[in-house]
Amino acid sequence: MKKPSECENTVIVNKALIKPYFPKLQRDINKGDRGRVIIVGGSSNYVGAILLAAEAAMRSGAGTSMIASTKQVTDALRERVTFSGLYPLDGDECIAFDKEQFDGISKGATAFAVGMGMADGDADKIVDYLLKNTKAKFVVDADGLKKIGQKADRFGFRAVFTPHPKEFSYLCGLPLEEILSAPVETAKEYAKAHEVILLLKGSETVVTDGERVLVNTEGAPKMAKGGSGDVLSGVIAAQLARGMEPLYAAAAGAYLCGRSANMSDMNEYSYLPSETIRGLVKAIDELIK
Repeated sequence: MKKPSECENTVIVNKALIKPYFPKLQRDINKGDRGRVIIVGGSSNYVGAILLAAEAAMRSGAGTSMIASTKQVTDALRERVTFSGLYPLDGDECIAFDKEQFDGISKGATAFAVGMGMADGDADKIVDYLLKNTKAKFVVDADGLKKIGQKADRFGFRAVFTPHPKEFSYLCGLPLEEILSAPVETAKEYAKAHEVILLLKGSETVVTDGERVLVNTEGAPKMAKGGSGDVLSGVIAAQLARGMEPLYAAAAGAYLCGRSANMSDMNEYSYLPSETIRGLVKAIDELIK
């Protein structure tokens, strides 16, 4: 069985591919020029996921960010958040969609990240709203993907889906064994059918729009901990907010997170997702220096 990097017509994600998307900033740039990310997620039992995503977004280039969750979650985070706004949404234990609230938070937003720690919140209604009522690009992860399930529509290549193989099995209806035996082919088929950018996580991550296939080989076993996907979603959302094409925003997110882990001297048992966020500084330094 071939690894994704050994398949024909695939491009390996490397420094040379990502570097052009991180130019030196102009002296007169302002935060609005760098994009606004809205992080939508969290629930009564999962408070930290959106905090990781928001911090990762700011660390990797977004101009401003907003955490949108239930009041219970935003209240719990109020003393922890120093770099993002907080927007309480309807819902008790989980987010309940309200169009008027999303009309409000969508103003000025250039990208969204939806699903991290969301449990049974209304991710499907939120994604449908973003698709039909905004021009923003968005990344959907974790509980957001579970809620969408096999009801996924066509997304005009504005959305990045970031499943691991088991989540992808649920999304596409294929057995896990078939996905693992042909990750590139199954990812391409799904991406083309639903007009999404599909980022299929793994020791080699496949990123595809159904035609082009990019493969990220950066990363390490130390990243196999809860929260790593939340960090990845935040980094991808930041690149979408800055105006990157979704295919390359997804590839850049995978590369930067993996490169951060590879550059860290933290042992693979003690490593935490927050180390990935801190290591983004060195990973981006390689691109801009």
